[in-house]
Amino acid sequence: FWVSDAPMWHLWHMWAWVLAFCLAWCTAFDLEAHDAIGQTAASAMDQEAIRQIKRMMGGQDASDVAGWGHQVDDTYPDMARLHFQVHDDAPGFCGETRTAKCEDNICLLQSIKHFYGKVLSDEGRRMDFPEIDYSKVAKGIKFSDADFLKMLINLVGDLHQPL
Repeated sequence: FWVSDAPMWHLWHMWAWVLAFCLAWCTAFDLEAHDAIGQTAASAMDQEAIRQIKRMMGGQDASDVAGWGHQVDDTYPDMARLHFQVHDDAPGFCGETRTAKCEDNICLLQSIKHFYGKVLSDEGRRMDFPEIDYSKVAKGIKFSDADFLKMLINLVGDLHQPL
């Protein structure tokens, strides 16, 4: 819409407020959504699973670390590629198959499989999982056993976000 007799600075001021509101809402939703996913996941776990999670993460639970992966992105911005599942530009409708673009296993679904496999293998279980060369997204990054679990929790939260 456009109001022709309004001074230009009023319009810019109004749009700045609209933009600020949208950014604040999106950021708050992001943090709150990850926390909610963490709490939902924790509510489905039995006491032994909760104890194991807390043991692996030094007393923290799933909701405490649900946004951890995005903190990693602040230090290593290319890690953000792990949080998204990009598809080709072909229009898709319900039931149609769209092709995911996932070069070098650097996308959301492959990342979830990768970090899930890392958590299981660190706990002594064997499974096949896609490898991710971290140097392609974050040179010098190292993950501990707890970091694998924190990233997995964060990625499951990402999977549930409406984008």
